[in-house]
Amino acid sequence: MPQQTVLILGGGVGGVVAANALRRRLHRRHRVVLVDREPSFALAASVLWIMNGTRVPEQISRPLARLTRKGIEVIRGEIERIDPARKQAVVGGRTLEAEPSAPWTAPRACAACWRTSVRDGCCCSRPRRLTSAQPPPTRGRC
Repeated sequence: MPQQTVLILGGGVGGVVAANALRRRLHRRHRVVLVDREPSFALAASVLWIMNGTRVPEQISRPLARLTRKGIEVIRGEIERIDPARKQAVVGGRTLEAEPSAPWTAPRACAACWRTSVRDGCCCSRPRRLTSAQPPPTRGRC
């Protein structure tokens, strides 16, 4: 089987989790490439610790380059253009390509609750138990 390249655009929570999960599941001959403009990743919720003085920025961020130890290629640069039809992205003037058979998806957000778990069913599409204090669900809007 030939080598395939999976291109992950964005090194936020979703991108880092996806890169790690794909690297664990795919054979080593396949490339997992993560693209982000920042050199490090910081969990946004951790910024509260900086604001109240219990942490400093170095304590809540990790360099994305650490992912290379796991076999994930990290490319740093600004994403200038994305061409889903060709499965290409231009990053810093350089064209990166995913393989034609590699998945090319983006999370879809629910219009009612803005969660990105629409494929698996978000809170608006799942039946739930209501109390008198809760508004009725907005089923079918996802």
